Amino acid sequence: MALNTQFEIFDIELFITEIKKYPEIWNLSCESYHDRVKKRSAWINICREFCEGFDEKGDTIKNEINNALVKKWRNIKDTYLKTLKKPKSGSGFNKGRQYLYARQLSFLQQTCLVPETESSLNSEQLMSDVDNEELTTETELECGQNDSTPNNSVSHKRPRKHDLESSLLAFMNAPIPSPTTKEIQANPN
Repeated sequence: MALNTQFEIFDIELFITEIKKYPEIWNLSCESYHDRVKKRSAWINICREFCEGFDEKGDTIKNEINNALVKKWRNIKDTYLKTLKKPKSGSGFNKGRQYLYARQLSFLQQTCLVPETESSLNSEQLMSDVDNEELTTETELECGQNDSTPNNSVSHKRPRKHDLESSLLAFMNAPIPSPTTKEIQANPN
């Protein structure tokens, strides 16, 4: 349909300016951000701005226009937010290049960024827990215990998935099975 070509050639800076007027579209901390009715109303106003005769069009055409503009906005916003993330270093990394609409989209910087999470445990607790788990695993292997023997103590920790090193140690500490008489007869060497 002609919708794709209609919205490929329009003023992106004007589009960003219009969206900035409606915080319910972009501001995560805004109360009305979670209000679908207000958000839908804001998008309809934007559609009216960028599509002549929007109100006279049929419902399916209106929905297609609305979806096309929402998709365009998400693409612009997501591209900008990707440029704000910590860049990866390497030979292909170019520090000097900035997103084309970064200045116009700077209003998103504080509201759309997801804050980094912090652990409720301090690093010393985390390290001691890891050390204790490793020590327990090593002790069990040295004593010949495995996962099939019942453990009388109740553990409140999640069961740790066995890593490669633990699996190899268990394999190396396991007794070597002796060949059966059938195997000896089949392979006389």
